[in-house]
Amino acid sequence: MGYRCFLLLMVGMLVPFFSFSQKTTSDTAITKSAGSFSGWNDLSFNTASLTTRQFKDSLTHEFGITGNGVISSNSVNLSFSIAALRNEFIDDDQKNSVSEDLEPVNVFEFNTDGEIYYRFIAPDFLFHSPALLSFSLKSGAIQQTKFTDDLFSVVFFGNAGFAGATADFSDTRSELYDYRQLRFGIQKKFFTASSAWETGIGISFLSVKNGTDLELTHATLFTEQNGEYIDAVYDFKYMESDSSNTGSLQVDGVGAAADIMICYTPKGGRSNFVFYVNDLGIISWNKHATLYSADSSLHFEGITVTDFLLDTDSTFFQFNKDSLLKKTGTAVESGSYSTVFPMRFSFVYFHSFSNKWMGRAGITYRPYPDLLPMFFIQPQYLFTRWLTAGILLSYGGTARLGAGVLAGAVISKRIHLRVGSENVLGLIMPEQTSSTSLFLQAAVTF
Repeated sequence: MGYRCFLLLMVGMLVPFFSFSQKTTSDTAITKSAGSFSGWNDLSFNTASLTTRQFKDSLTHEFGITGNGVISSNSVNLSFSIAALRNEFIDDDQKNSVSEDLEPVNVFEFNTDGEIYYRFIAPDFLFHSPALLSFSLKSGAIQQTKFTDDLFSVVFFGNAGFAGATADFSDTRSELYDYRQLRFGIQKKFFTASSAWETGIGISFLSVKNGTDLELTHATLFTEQNGEYIDAVYDFKYMESDSSNTGSLQVDGVGAAADIMICYTPKGGRSNFVFYVNDLGIISWNKHATLYSADSSLHFEGITVTDFLLDTDSTFFQFNKDSLLKKTGTAVESGSYSTVFPMRFSFVYFHSFSNKWMGRAGITYRPYPDLLPMFFIQPQYLFTRWLTAGILLSYGGTARLGAGVLAGAVISKRIHLRVGSENVLGLIMPEQTSSTSLFLQAAVTF
């Protein structure tokens, strides 16, 4: 039913757009407002940001800060997610509210980041033409998990519900780490008789810490009908970064990433097509990382105790890490380990229907953790030269249907504020909604 609601909402929004597009509009009025900074596009894609901002030709420098946070899942409601992130007690009602909506494959993500950046237009940089140069420093945290409904049930309800049955945990994956990112970007514009092009590339250097990475390629758990024994079969890898390395300047690994942006604008300047590749990179954890791996099986019949006071019986409870690793056939080794940065591919179409109405639509996809590409439409209205607002309707990604809002304001012609959310329903109905986000930006141009 979710995709049907999305299609109806999309049609409802596009109808008034096309009616506005029949009005005559000057082709030159939109070129400046189609980009994010003085006619230039952002190097990174963000669904919650506005495309419309007004600038004077004399403003060629921008300094700003941004903050971004997202909690999203296709099945775990916000009330449960927030309680789990805060390490609060989770009662049976909260567990049941999630288990009722679980799908065979589920995802959960909690990502936050803060960025400080500076960009400016160099009037004569390469080929004797202007270029947009940018520098940014970002700090963030990533927590992304893909899991089965059986895994959730066993973790939160135990394996009693699988008596005489097999629980399947295969293809479960989880990543967790903090990162710092230093990026340098350059963007150029090229013009032909019938079109304009803008290309940009950003090169980032990464430092990461506090990392874990779990991959359950195959894992099943069979519970005997009367609970007399369990059989586990598993093939997994689990990486833990250097646990002895602590401190505010801690670095457990390094990496590099690239961002690519290509924009095509047909003659007239009322539309453009933008293609993004963001965070295309890899992280290499240092040689002190610990890797646990096993491709084995385990048959467990429990423990028979005749007298708790006898040492011969109590020794059965003296498990330690080494003995558990040995019994489960888990190999342990130290060494470098590589993971992929969460890359994103996006395609966006922008069109200005009038001097007031404009919008964009597109598709964005991350191979992990998204279950499917996210489709979105984003109508925007320019109320005045200093106030813009819009809405965001989306379907896919790590969530289901999303309904967000966007707003931008200009103060004293130089201070720009933007705020947006991919799904404001999470603030109103946290128990019925599985995602929400918040994007903030403050910038000054000069």
